Amino acid sequence: MSFYKVYISSTYRDLGPYRKTVMESLHKVPNFKVVGMEYYTAEDTQPLDRCLRDVADCDIYILILANRYGYVIDGQDLSITHQEYQKAKALNKVILVFKAENRDGRFPPDADDPGQPSPSEKQAKLNALKAEVGSLRLSHPEGFTSEYHLALQVMESLVRNPRVDFDGELPEDRKIFCDRANQVYDFYDLVRKKQPFNVFLIQGHRTNLGRSLVERLSKYYLGVPEPTPVSYHEFIMDASYANFRRRLLNELCDRLIPNEPNPPADPAGLLESLKANDTSTLALLSPVSNAVQWQSGYQFLDEIFKEFSQASVTVGAVRVFWFIVIDMPDVLQQQVQSVNVLTAPQLTMLSETDIENWLRTYIDSDDEIVYSLQELCFPDTLNPPCQLTMRQVQEQIRGFISRFNLRRKTADTPLLNILP
Repeated sequence: MSFYKVYISSTYRDLGPYRKTVMESLHKVPNFKVVGMEYYTAEDTQPLDRCLRDVADCDIYILILANRYGYVIDGQDLSITHQEYQKAKALNKVILVFKAENRDGRFPPDADDPGQPSPSEKQAKLNALKAEVGSLRLSHPEGFTSEYHLALQVMESLVRNPRVDFDGELPEDRKIFCDRANQVYDFYDLVRKKQPFNVFLIQGHRTNLGRSLVERLSKYYLGVPEPTPVSYHEFIMDASYANFRRRLLNELCDRLIPNEPNPPADPAGLLESLKANDTSTLALLSPVSNAVQWQSGYQFLDEIFKEFSQASVTVGAVRVFWFIVIDMPDVLQQQVQSVNVLTAPQLTMLSETDIENWLRTYIDSDDEIVYSLQELCFPDTLNPPCQLTMRQVQEQIRGFISRFNLRRKTADTPLLNILP
């Protein structure tokens, strides 16, 4: 087994939490030792000298870029991060570059700091750096949107890199990343619009795992590890909106602010409490069976959406995303008029091509390797037409990930012959 020193390079002011999550993921890989500015202590060596020395000493150089160019030492032309990249490139290190989704407002540009080049000068240098790593095909093709998204991209790239003997584990979370591209694109368009209150409707048979899609959207695009469940269907049996509202808010307070001595009695109070706790995004999930009779519930849903929408505007600083997952096609969008409800394309069955694309995206792009993996681990998908529910696909991918992670410990020769 080979051992590697991994250097994490980025600006810090905007990307501190992202660096931390990536480092936590890399610490789980037995043959990786992680190096970064977080481990520096006071010493006589100048920061730039220490950084460049560590880059020279590393085996894998990971560059994370958002919208800040970073600090430029007086009398020099390039930022410390840019100089680190040039050092890694000159020494032919394994270079992996990850870029933030450029249209995401969570990544601010450089400020107009005293003694530094102007923001426009820094932006020009950053654009040139991004263009260079793009032209050399060093960067991941997809921009990251949260620290969890970035950490997955890093692990995925290490698995796929032919110069790295990866002895870690492929995260099981990758099982939820098979297809659903259209739903993801629609949702991220919603995120970029910066609306304070958002409703996203997902429709499809329960075996196509709408909740799994919500988990993916919440964790990797909102940065919220688990959306808060709202048992909406349990509350619509009461004919009184006041009782429905009270019970719903009580449940949210119990889940979100359990230690609050005086729980708020309205949506605005709840959002104020979350704001005081530095919560910037609230993700709610209401899974609803099509067996539930909605007729009395539509009015309640319309009213509570209206209250939350007004509260999110009044309070500010806390964006609300309310996911509704319904088993079968529903007329909720036509019945709820107080807010805009974005309906995702209906969840449908998957095919053998989706398994193939997953392997090509997250394991290896080589045609022969992809076919060999399908033949060994997904034999049922080699006889088209193959129609699979998302539940079936995730079960097969989960089994593959487990087998991949244990291949060396169990001396799985057939798999090791394909993926040493």
